Amino acid sequence: MPTLTKFRIMGVHLFGALAGVYLAAGIARIFAWFSPAAAQAAFIIIASFFCVCELCMTIRELHRGPHSTGMIILDFMPFLLLAGGLSLFLGSLASRWFGSDWGGLIVFAGIYYAIICVICGVKYRVQERNLQQDLEHPQQVDPKEVARETRKYMHPYI
Repeated sequence: MPTLTKFRIMGVHLFGALAGVYLAAGIARIFAWFSPAAAQAAFIIIASFFCVCELCMTIRELHRGPHSTGMIILDFMPFLLLAGGLSLFLGSLASRWFGSDWGGLIVFAGIYYAIICVICGVKYRVQERNLQQDLEHPQQVDPKEVARETRKYMHPYI
């Protein structure tokens, strides 16, 4: 019965997501000691982090096979959420201690660095997947066809 296995996987990960939301509430209380205004934002970011992690694991276990580009992007979303939330928290602390200019700079640099890391990671994983597919299914190359294709893009006087 394949459906029983699928429901079991979905139930385990749903329980994991609910446990993550409960854990996020505890972590938000710890953040509230540093900054009471950060408690709600910390809860939302950490709870969505745990939910997205469980969603990624559920999709990976149910979809056995090569992953699409959208799935690869979804794999990097927990990191983006966590890095963005951490930079927001550090930026709020820096703006309180050193002034609003430093806080804004830290938030901008942290989110910018997180986005650049996600773009690089997605690019690497997609290229790695495409390379594996090309190595598994090689195509025959006709040298005359390649010469004709490259000639098509050359300047006419060269």
